[in-house]
Amino acid sequence: MLSLKQLQRFTETTAIKAGKLLLKEQSRARIIQFKDIQDIATTADLKSEKLIITDIKTIFPDHNILSEEAGIIDHKSEYTWVIDPLDGTKEYARGLPTYAVLIACQKGAQIITGCVYVPSSSDLYSAAQGSGAFHNNHSVRISQQSQLNQAIVFSHLPNHRLTDSQFALGWKTVSRIADSSYRLRGTNMDAVSLCWLAQGGIDAYIVPFAKGPNWWDLAPGLLIAQEAGAKITDLKGKPVNPHNLNQGIIASNIHLHPQLLRVLNS
Repeated sequence: MLSLKQLQRFTETTAIKAGKLLLKEQSRARIIQFKDIQDIATTADLKSEKLIITDIKTIFPDHNILSEEAGIIDHKSEYTWVIDPLDGTKEYARGLPTYAVLIACQKGAQIITGCVYVPSSSDLYSAAQGSGAFHNNHSVRISQQSQLNQAIVFSHLPNHRLTDSQFALGWKTVSRIADSSYRLRGTNMDAVSLCWLAQGGIDAYIVPFAKGPNWWDLAPGLLIAQEAGAKITDLKGKPVNPHNLNQGIIASNIHLHPQLLRVLNS
């Protein structure tokens, strides 16, 4: 088995390869599947996924793989690769630059390495457990903003996968954060937002309602933010459970976290 640092380098190299493929494919990618009212897959999703899975199988043939498009490939290993080969497919299909490649590796329930690569800007974020977080090979740390009314908060916004009551409650909760913070912005890039939190570009990232992002949308970003110093819990202050993502998420520094908990639960 490779060391954590070697795993991190493998993850980075593979994400960059997939990102270069996505850049080349964007102008000719075709929508091939409408997965639900708010989700699609393109030819580029599948090509990127095939590249990543092939690279993983070449080096780690016995490892499990959880991918957005392929689902679970279960070899009963203690190691599982969690991948989103194209995060931001809808935007990608419209020619926008707001998409990324997400790759993480878990040992049991613990994320041990993760990488987020933004092909349009060549921004590479990565982390290995216990080794800190990096942006383009430079160490990063979260901001130390201590006042919520001066904080920039990015939020995953309510969508129509929620029930009517959940949708209405979600927007009420978002409204409370908007009233309490300096700036609230909606995000379609959850892992990238966690990376911006890690580098101090924003002060908090939240999922203020049930039925938020999937695990492959979050896994590498959560590790990167945590390694940069973020405190990450659900809306009750408990650790985020990858098997139950219906309890919301708060990621921020230790100063803002209790303030966000208070507002989100008021």
